[in-house]
Amino acid sequence: MLYRIFGETRVGSRVRLGRGRVLFIDEDIDYLNRREHGIPSAAELDRLADAIAATQRALVASGRAMVPIIIPAKTSVYRDAIDPRWRRDFGGPAPSDVALYRYLADALTARGVTFVDMRAELAASPVARADLWGPEARHWSYFAACLGNHELLARYGALLGRAAPAYPC
Repeated sequence: MLYRIFGETRVGSRVRLGRGRVLFIDEDIDYLNRREHGIPSAAELDRLADAIAATQRALVASGRAMVPIIIPAKTSVYRDAIDPRWRRDFGGPAPSDVALYRYLADALTARGVTFVDMRAELAASPVARADLWGPEARHWSYFAACLGNHELLARYGALLGRAAPAYPC
């Protein structure tokens, strides 16, 4: 009722009210504001990318496949709705954008891993943002999930040399 009637969240709530009545859970705000010491090291991310690449190759060799999906935080989709009081001033891009997301995506690409980057897909989508991730929603929409599954099946099929099954959204 606080939100619907007064446009507020309760004191002490994990839910934060952003600009344009966009709701954020505190862990998405925390993810955006991570400092370097809260992010896995480059060596840890390289080990992860190596393990993913090795697993993907081994599965493909046995006629199976695994396609990882990078899923965005809501703060990646609604960056403009974040109250400036909740953002650390890093003097540039947030470390979570560069040292985690971008580093891992580049590491996977460098190793030839086939993956779905839904952060990039949603950012480039011509579909209205609210249809991909509702302003009041905790998670992306069923439609966005469908788009992700569509991409996943297309890449899965490509890895195995098969046509992707129809997956209309």
